[in-house]
Amino acid sequence: MKKQITVVGNGFASMFFIGYFLAIPAFPIIAYFFRRIYSRYDITVIGNGKFIYFPAIPEFITKKRNKADITIDIRPFLRRRSIRFIEGVVIDIQDGGRTVITHDGEYRNDYLFIGIGPAFRKDDIPGTEDYTYSPCYGPDDMDGFVKKLESLSGGVIYVGYKINRRDGFVAGRPGPMYECA
Repeated sequence: MKKQITVVGNGFASMFFIGYFLAIPAFPIIAYFFRRIYSRYDITVIGNGKFIYFPAIPEFITKKRNKADITIDIRPFLRRRSIRFIEGVVIDIQDGGRTVITHDGEYRNDYLFIGIGPAFRKDDIPGTEDYTYSPCYGPDDMDGFVKKLESLSGGVIYVGYKINRRDGFVAGRPGPMYECA
């Protein structure tokens, strides 16, 4: 019996995880049929179907890229690999991770991978929400940043990252902000 794997999210982490279960095909057509016949896993991905290529977001500032340039529909990629795709939002996980519940139904699994990325909170420092932009928030936030940047005639822009000392975390990944700078 095939093991059921449910992957929540369709970003970098999820696609990297799925890659572990797929043989690198020398001939993609043959791999398509081979995977349908032989695979030991049934993989289901729950997400929005849009893969955002985050490393290109800093290029918004120089107008080399925009949201359409970095958004990729992953459904054909998954279909070619016989991976089931469910467009939806997970609203609950039950039974110790064995049941994933969306608005459209329940999905049972033997293994669960959650690749939804970090959750950012702009309201940690009062008064900064209206003036905080980050490539990590996605292309919509960077579009807002570029529009705000173009409207400035002068001023100071602070570039940095947040450290949550309460968690004992004393280092962060400032890369995207410094790339934008």
